[in-house]
Amino acid sequence: MNKRLLLLLLIFITGCNKRSQEITELSNHESDLIHDLTAFFPGGTQLSIAVINDTNTDYIGFKKIGDTLQYIENKDAVFEIGSITKVFTSTLLTYLLLDSIIGLNDTVEDILPFSLNQSGKETKKITYKTLANHTSGLPSLPEDWEEEILHKNGNIYESYDTHALLDYLKNRLTLVGTPGNDYLYSNLGYGLLGYLIEHINKAGYEVLLQNTICKRYNLKSTTTDVRKVQHKIIPGLDAQGNMISYWDLNSLKAAGGILSSVSDLTKFIQANFKEDAVLSYQRQETYGWGNFGVALGWHITKIGGNLCAWYYHSGSKDGYRSALYMDPVRKRAVVVLSNVSAYHLNNNNIDKLAYELLKLEYLKSSDNGDCVAPFIEMALKKGWGGRKRDSLKQIQFPKNTLFGVWQKNSHNRIDTRTFFPDNKVQTDFIGDKEIDVWGFYSLDANIVTVIDIGGACCPADGIYNFDIVNDTLQFFVISDNCEGRRMGLSGNWIRSNTPNDENISEVYKE
Repeated sequence: MNKRLLLLLLIFITGCNKRSQEITELSNHESDLIHDLTAFFPGGTQLSIAVINDTNTDYIGFKKIGDTLQYIENKDAVFEIGSITKVFTSTLLTYLLLDSIIGLNDTVEDILPFSLNQSGKETKKITYKTLANHTSGLPSLPEDWEEEILHKNGNIYESYDTHALLDYLKNRLTLVGTPGNDYLYSNLGYGLLGYLIEHINKAGYEVLLQNTICKRYNLKSTTTDVRKVQHKIIPGLDAQGNMISYWDLNSLKAAGGILSSVSDLTKFIQANFKEDAVLSYQRQETYGWGNFGVALGWHITKIGGNLCAWYYHSGSKDGYRSALYMDPVRKRAVVVLSNVSAYHLNNNNIDKLAYELLKLEYLKSSDNGDCVAPFIEMALKKGWGGRKRDSLKQIQFPKNTLFGVWQKNSHNRIDTRTFFPDNKVQTDFIGDKEIDVWGFYSLDANIVTVIDIGGACCPADGIYNFDIVNDTLQFFVISDNCEGRRMGLSGNWIRSNTPNDENISEVYKE
């Protein structure tokens, strides 16, 4: 049966316009994507989706009944958003920073009303920045939280109250990393950050959330108090599809205790598309490596180098799974909220659905700005690809030119790097038929600058001297912060054709 027929009738899309409902048929790709990624979720699963393009939003909502997805209008339905809460906690932190009440690099013990059992390691101390970007060295959760739950026989987080948290921090906290050194995701770190924000403001988290964020951005259903949205909440499901009760995160609410709707999250995202000093400051990268970065609360994936980045966060709780991807430059985003359990075998499909739906917005657009070709589908249309590489092998280039196809043996595999005359460059190192990295290059005598824009790309440019002797190419680094590219360009590269190659069909001419 055609997968699209399993989407009962049409999935309705409610746009942000004067009509309350607009019936729009999903594309084959969108329909197949949604069907495939929800196929193994249990009956009763609900997904609430927002596809955002600047001020326009398409809302897609459905409920799974058997193998069929039935439309429901649920853009205002409330779900637990799990760790997306950390984005809001960092927004509260940013207000304190911009008001100069604290500094990003201040040590937290400067203001704590007690001493941590361990506040640093190797002379480095826990700061607000290291808490917000997960480099504090704190463990993911307190080591004794399971013991506390067993004693109290309750909700796995509700039982761990503020008294238990502070007792642990004072008497048993042991760092698992050196502050500022390594990314180690920590719910405990955000629990401590939330406590600090409350202590500095002399107000509870819910009060701060409502007065500082919800009122400013008109978020009507965003709260940590389930009683306020009881009539709107979608019940969470366990891995088998059974309804479960609400989890109160108690002392760790700043790490994952918020409930919200896609309509509210859309407003918050659209605020990130505008000139907003708080949200702009919050998005500044504070830690990163390769094409991954961390801002205050946000994670960053540089899908097409430094000029083409997505901000994202996901959320996981026993009864809920959520994901949010956002491009504030091109003003596009996707939010997916669901009552899929974090313990379901395929729960990561929620993240994948959000990512792939946003990717489709780029594939459909003719104007992606600096995101020239971050995805292979775009690269193939714009002149990169395996077929282009193979056709270049048929051309004889001058001995001293970089143009052409070069190969080297690298750890029992063949790496191929192709320099096109139109300043495109691509690399194949996995060994399949298609390319793995692509971008542009520029030449200045024997100096080449390489700019990756897609695939397993490096976020920064690389500058190299190069030397060609008897169809053997060597690169010598001048400046490149990308270790992967430095290693990749090392060694001897051999031109893949020679003047005697019988397959050569033409000689290159300027």
